[in-house]
This record gives sequence, structure tokens and C-alpha cells, in this order.
Amino acid sequence: MLFTLGVLSIGGALFITAMNVSASMNTSSAGVIKSYRFDASIGFARPYKNAEIEESVKKVPGIKDVEVWGGSEALTVHADGMSGDYFKVVAIPSGSKLVTSVEPNEGRWLASEDTNAVVLNQRVLHMEPDTKVGDTITLRINGKDSGWKVVGVVQEMMSEPKVYVNQEYFQELTGQKGLGQNVVFTTENRDSKSIEFAIRDAEKNLNSDGFETTSVVKVDDVRKQIDGHLLILAVMLIMMSVLGVVVGGLGLSTTMSVNVLERTREIGVMRAVGASTRSIFRIIVGEGVLIGLLSWVFAAAIAAPVSIYISYMFGIAFFETPLKIALSPTGVFIWLVLAMLFAALSSLYPAYNASRMSVREALSYE
Repeated sequence: MLFTLGVLSIGGALFITAMNVSASMNTSSAGVIKSYRFDASIGFARPYKNAEIEESVKKVPGIKDVEVWGGSEALTVHADGMSGDYFKVVAIPSGSKLVTSVEPNEGRWLASEDTNAVVLNQRVLHMEPDTKVGDTITLRINGKDSGWKVVGVVQEMMSEPKVYVNQEYFQELTGQKGLGQNVVFTTENRDSKSIEFAIRDAEKNLNSDGFETTSVVKVDDVRKQIDGHLLILAVMLIMMSVLGVVVGGLGLSTTMSVNVLERTREIGVMRAVGASTRSIFRIIVGEGVLIGLLSWVFAAAIAAPVSIYISYMFGIAFFETPLKIALSPTGVFIWLVLAMLFAALSSLYPAYNASRMSVREALSYE
């Protein structure tokens, strides 16, 4: 009985853990990208005039909102003069309407009044593990060193190393006032085909106007890629839990069958004093359901710490950052229903055998 209860509890814990980790993945899924309000972005090989970029993109029918962002490459310069690897700098206008409500893992997002404030993503933090919120770091941008205060850290799955700064201060510091290296836009009809047509026409216009484009990103495609990767991990966990549930169900059915055999004389006595076939059937199924209920209690208790551990390990292994902890009440409820149902089904055959025993057979059983 204890073995069966243990197997069922482990199977349930795996199922609830899978649902919890899936919830953690959804919560952590895109970091900054879930705050993007634009449909696509196009990057350039070098900075160009903002007004000229906007004019070229706005000529495309169906494009609604356009913003030109600054950008460059940078590296961290340490106190000993050594430098780190290059990463991307994204300079966002302080009044941007196309990226909002960003929720950092640590610290805060950029404020409109910020000057030399910088927000790192977890990939940069992985490159510079000694850096923390509140530190002042030295960045070398276009060959010029400048001090920046780290105000926040954001989580971005499947992203390159990247930092975010306010565009106005960045342009003043780098001498790129009025210049941008990336254009983002929304479309009037935000369906996939409209966005694809807009990207194609915008890139064509930009190239014909003399702009050298280097990258095209469709935000919806990035989201789908992230969701696809996370779905694989969630399905793997659920398949493991199903295996545990099947083994536990078979074990429960065997345990209940043995239980009926061991209590044959007891069942005979109950029948002799007037217990009906239906009563015997309900007693055996009720005991199986009780075992399922106990397995649910133990599974829920086990799943919480296991979910925290797996979320941490999955995040570190696949995304270089722990996943945000999230619990799934739906998973706990679904497992309650499944445990009760599975336990009841596993008990049906033993209960059927018990209910068919005659008083004479039961009392004469040795």
C-alpha cells in the first residue's frame, strides 16, 4: 500500500510540477518582448537620419506607427583596464509608445528623466557576473569610454546579449543626434500576412532609398519560437508524469486486488449481517478513491519544492537565468480530478470481484 501510494504521489508530483514549470515558462517567456507594442523591426549597418528612415518606411501602405531607435555595439571596461566581449546597445526614445510596461527581474526599467542609466539583459549579466543593480560600469561605445549606472536587469529568452538606454542621452554622448540604427513599426491590420507584406515593402523601399539593412525581425515569429521551445520542455515533463501515473494505477489495482483477497472472510461477515452487493462495491471503490486523495495531498506537497528546483535548473541550463517561480492552481485541480478518477477506475475490478462473493465462499476461505 505504501509503495503504491508513493508511486502515485510521485506521478502526481511530476504532473503538478510540469504544470507549475509550464506556468513559470509562460511567466518568464519573453521578458522585454512581451512589452513590445510593435510588429516588426529592421536594423541597419550604420546610423542614418531618423527623418529619412521614417519617410521611407511611411511610404508603405498599411504601416501605422513608426519609431526610429538608436543603437551601437559596446563592451565593458573593467577597473584593471581589461575589457569584456561585445554586446548590443539599444537606445529607446524616452517617450516611446512601442515598448511599455516592462517588468525587470531586478531593479526598474528606464525612466524618461534618466541620463546615464542602463538596463542589462541576463545574457550581459552572465558575461559580467560581478555586476549588480546599483553599480556604475564603464562602457566603451564607438571607442569612447563612459560611466553608466545599472538600474535594472531584464530576462529575455533566446536573445543576444543586449543593454537598453535612453536614446536622447545616448545620441548626445555618441554625437549621433538625429540618427538611428533600427526602425520599428506597427501595421493597421495586425494579422500575419499584413505584417509580412509590410516588412517586405518596407525593406524594399529602404534598400532602394540607399539604406543598407542588416536584419529583419518579426516579433510574432520570435514569440512562436520561444513558445515552441518551451512547449517541448513542458511536454517532456508531462510524459514523465503520465508514465508514473500509469505505473501507479497498475500498482493500485494490484494492491486493491490483494486487499480484497486478504479481507475475504471480513467481506463474508459483512455479507452475512446484511451488507448488499452495492455496499461492498462502494466500500472497495471508496478505499481506492481515498488512496487517490492521499496521493494528491502528498503530490501537491512534494511538487512545490521540486517545481522551484526544476524551474531554476531549466532556466540556468537553457536560458542562462532562473525562470520566474509560478504555481499552477489549474494543475493541482486537474491532478485532484485525475487522481480520484484513476483511483476509482483502478478499484472497479477488485470491487466487482468482492461484490460477487457469496457468503458461503467468503466464510470458508482460508
